[in-house]
Amino acid sequence: MVEDLVSKRKCLIEGLWNHPSGAKWCLEHTTVVDEAVTQVLDRVELSMGYLPPLAVVATGGYGRRVLAPYSDVDLTLVPLDESVPHLDDAVRSIFKGLHQAIHGELGLPVSYAYRLPADAPGLDVVTRTGLADARWVAGDRNALERLQQELRETLQIGPFILEKIEERERQMNQRGAVPDLIVSNLKEGAGGLRCFDVVNWIRFALDEEPLEVTSEIETILTARNLLHAASGRRSDTLSRTMQGQICDRLGVDLFEWLSELLRSLSQNHAGYLTELSQLGKRTFELLPDVLADNGVVIIGECAALSDAIQAVNQASKLGLEVAPVLVSSTKVGSGSQMAQALLAGASCIESLDRIGLLDEVLPELSACRYLIPTDSHHDFSVYRHTLESLNHLHSLANRGGVLGELYHGVRNLSTLNLALILHDVGKSDVSKPHAEAGAEVAEALCRRWRLDTAAHQDVVWLVRHHLEMAFILRMRDPSHPETAKEFATFCGSLERLQMLTLLTWADISAVSSHSMTPAVESFLLDLYASTEALLVSSLEDNKVSETVLRKPRRRSSTDNAELEQFLENLPAHYLLTVSPDIVPFHLDLYKKSHDEPQVIFERLGEGHASEITLVVPDRPGLLSDALGVIYAYDLSIHGIRAHTTASQPKIAIDSFVVTFRGNEVPTGTANEISRVLKVIGQRPGHVDDILRRQRKDPSRKQQILNVRFLEGSPGILEVRAPYGRGLAFRLSRLIAENGWNVVSARVGQWAGQGAAAFYLEDSGGGQLLASQVEAAMLAKV
Repeated sequence: MVEDLVSKRKCLIEGLWNHPSGAKWCLEHTTVVDEAVTQVLDRVELSMGYLPPLAVVATGGYGRRVLAPYSDVDLTLVPLDESVPHLDDAVRSIFKGLHQAIHGELGLPVSYAYRLPADAPGLDVVTRTGLADARWVAGDRNALERLQQELRETLQIGPFILEKIEERERQMNQRGAVPDLIVSNLKEGAGGLRCFDVVNWIRFALDEEPLEVTSEIETILTARNLLHAASGRRSDTLSRTMQGQICDRLGVDLFEWLSELLRSLSQNHAGYLTELSQLGKRTFELLPDVLADNGVVIIGECAALSDAIQAVNQASKLGLEVAPVLVSSTKVGSGSQMAQALLAGASCIESLDRIGLLDEVLPELSACRYLIPTDSHHDFSVYRHTLESLNHLHSLANRGGVLGELYHGVRNLSTLNLALILHDVGKSDVSKPHAEAGAEVAEALCRRWRLDTAAHQDVVWLVRHHLEMAFILRMRDPSHPETAKEFATFCGSLERLQMLTLLTWADISAVSSHSMTPAVESFLLDLYASTEALLVSSLEDNKVSETVLRKPRRRSSTDNAELEQFLENLPAHYLLTVSPDIVPFHLDLYKKSHDEPQVIFERLGEGHASEITLVVPDRPGLLSDALGVIYAYDLSIHGIRAHTTASQPKIAIDSFVVTFRGNEVPTGTANEISRVLKVIGQRPGHVDDILRRQRKDPSRKQQILNVRFLEGSPGILEVRAPYGRGLAFRLSRLIAENGWNVVSARVGQWAGQGAAAFYLEDSGGGQLLASQVEAAMLAKV
């Protein structure tokens, strides 16, 4: 019974003070929660008389069996087959039982996920990491084994390892960059438990056995268990106050206890660094046809150029050498990925040159290696000037003020970066002005790389007009109102003004050590400011309540019956994809949406992502239109939760986790997207105009690698496709054009692959046939 487990957990926590323990205590605590999960599934099976084939899986620290007294219990439900009868009923019963047993009775925070094996190709690194620790707890083991097989087959080792290392560095910079801090974060600080976790995640990716718990990890786990027990809550920062309380209760010397802990943190950190240094002694696939072998990266002759550039960047970050490329590749691969990889700047270009790939990737720039500018003010050759201009541009990442804000606010930095690489290549053609010649070269390159329309047009425009702003500074009065008015008309959009301003600043700065004077920079920024004021629409037209960007207040309802009725009105997947504390907030938006569309932006975590919540009356094509807006504004989608209420009037409750260049969406962009989403909620078809205004082609076809439809009510459309920001939009539009209803959806993309699962019904709520759906999808791509 759960009551017995509650008592056992209480005794475990109290016993910590008599017998402090780390891994052994966590294992016993994990076993208590395992028993609670097993009891819930037994009761569900008994009440239903049948349990559909699904697995309840422990992930995260719970999966690793290091569950501290108040750690989150991370659970994932994995169905073997979503088309089996009664799965929806089982999921609802399991959710309610687990929430009551773990959160209600044991008093532990619990989070849920719902994963299909078909989701694997599109899962991001965070989700993959949690599933790397997946451990079967109850239900059908085959479901988990199938998911793990798919995860292994779709894992790209190099990108996974690199992302885990970079994530660890970010955490240590935020939580404590050195292990011998008196007040330390036992989980994410330098030398904390996460260092040990990352080592084992790297070993997982390399298919190696994990390390056993060391004496240092035992000491840190024990300290963390005591910290939780003393504070009565989840906590990882060992403050001076808590240090004193723990040592007083244990009856030990504070300085001796803390000294031993710092020794363990330092040695664990040293072990982490040693493990990273050993990467050079391993052999693994970095990318398709790119092998890391004993510290040397070997790019195969079949590797696409886009993979080769990414391999160069990854090798640099991992401390690996890249072998010279003996066989030139003629396969471009993904032009957008090439442009993104070149954001590494001058170091990437120099590495490509060193291994013999620059002539293949950027022959236009390579031709300028020894080209001397005719302008005597230049200190460098055209090639070196280009590299210096890239250095200046990316130095703004660490600069404040207007220029720093502009740099971080540019929607497509890769487009600006590529234009800067190409801005002077036209100087190799002396028959015409170099800006004109350069634009022709840029046009040819964009076609060769098959860049999307917006990036293509912007690169060519920036190269063609890269001297325009400098000309105005020299020949016109930047402060005169007519100058700004003419320049605003010339730029046409705020985005182009921003990119041209940054390109001009970097270009002038790289001419010589004294070319960008304080006066020139001041004139440049004055011209930008006055032009910006003319391009920005009136504040009243664009203004959205400032609460759009604040973290919404999670309201708890006193009317449990109303909450229960609301949940019964939503599909079972809603229960497993939405945190319980958010449900009252959604209920509030649901009630307001009957009067006007509701759009909320929310910062997630530490500001590295944003979540958009859209609650509006549902209509055919609504999800497609919302995804079109997200695509139009160049946001990357990391997750979609799309749900529709069952009763009339049907209300869509859609949430999108998005980033802008790897971070949260800037305030101005969020305000504009919020305004547009409210409009498209009421105006079908308007999204095409928005896409064209943002220079996106709404009719662009979507390449599809694989389609499978699982019949059911609803049925599940599983799609695998190449990476692309417009993937979710184009797939949802295909669905809308066929007149099918999207009940729910999951879309993910990572490491060059995309996957989607759409839960579909026909227009009347009936079932669809696999042959019908698969034929219709493949006929339109």
